[in-house]
Amino acid sequence: MEEVADPETSPHVVTIYVSADFPEAGSLLKVRYHSDAAPTWSQNEWLLDDELDAMIDDSLTTVDTEERYAKYRELQDYIMDLCPSLFLYDQVEKHAYQADYVDWYTANGEVIPLMGLNFFAAKIGVTGP
Repeated sequence: MEEVADPETSPHVVTIYVSADFPEAGSLLKVRYHSDAAPTWSQNEWLLDDELDAMIDDSLTTVDTEERYAKYRELQDYIMDLCPSLFLYDQVEKHAYQADYVDWYTANGEVIPLMGLNFFAAKIGVTGP
């Protein structure tokens, strides 16, 4: 973490597992690619891209869901055109749970495709044994 806090000491390649603070793509984009994240462990690329920052900030303040999602799609295209990261693999996880009294949305086929959010507690039901 100390090395990536300065562009002069940041390694050329690092592995970064970053997750959104809540199940919303904008949260992940902010902590991963916004200039505010540059001196942190979550962004070793040091993008410092004013246009990208403005796009992220604008999308996060867009209340209309469909309009916000459209902005996220534009952001994804912009980021992929920059090619700041190598998306080399997905982390595969296996989990056991008690289906008799736990209603786990992920096991029922509803997936939030952001790392770590398959355990979003507000969406897990417990009915008792």
